[in-house]
Amino acid sequence: MHWMLPVIMLLLSGCVSSGNPSVRDESATGQIKAGVTTKEDVKKLLGKPNSVGKGSGNLAAATGLPVTPHAPLALNSNYEVWSYSHISVETDAATFIPIVGLFAGGATSSVSSLTIYFDDKGVVQFVQSSQSEGRSGIGSGGQKSTWNPQESY
Repeated sequence: MHWMLPVIMLLLSGCVSSGNPSVRDESATGQIKAGVTTKEDVKKLLGKPNSVGKGSGNLAAATGLPVTPHAPLALNSNYEVWSYSHISVETDAATFIPIVGLFAGGATSSVSSLTIYFDDKGVVQFVQSSQSEGRSGIGSGGQKSTWNPQESY
């Protein structure tokens, strides 16, 4: 009978994830290069994006990059934005123990996102990625974020 509580806790602890796990694969995302990689290349590396957007106008302003003689970002062009994301949440087993779970329970979450801007020819112009980790529960340590724009021309 003493073995039942740990077994029940293991069965009740949970992990949930949603989105595209390829976003976490640095060997795949590291192959995406501005001015070189195409939409087809990205689709082969990461699969279908979670969302696709289109815009026109100043691509440099949309990405927050300055326009310089070395930057091929057109001032007036059509562009497309692909977004990939992945979230995972792991719930502590203690969360499911009556009363104890109120004080000892919690969950850890991790969110990764990747945004890719393509010019009107379908070539990558800008890549932006971010990762965020958080902890919920009493006495949790909050969250940690990183932002990593990959600029290469």
